[in-house]
Amino acid sequence: MDFNLSEDQRAIVDMAERFTADEITPHAAAWDKDHIFPRDTIEKAAELGFGSIYVSEESGGIGLGRVEAALIWKRWPMVAHRHRLLFLSTIWARG
Repeated sequence: MDFNLSEDQRAIVDMAERFTADEITPHAAAWDKDHIFPRDTIEKAAELGFGSIYVSEESGGIGLGRVEAALIWKRWPMVAHRHRLLFLSTIWARG
């Protein structure tokens, strides 16, 4: 049994890491300090498909599984822990 990430899974990890590094990590401390809800960042996450992970491609989602979802959410920094549930619920609602 091969437990290495597939090429597609590696691409998902890379995308999630880039998004985190560019859009979340530089701002998360200020969001917490200033009680900011980062709508623009949530919109960007939704555009990447983070809100439709489990929705099939035929239904407009990106059709990923639980492993791929875990790979995405694991990349979000702990500093953004207060925003994680807000992000997830808002992105899923916007899909």
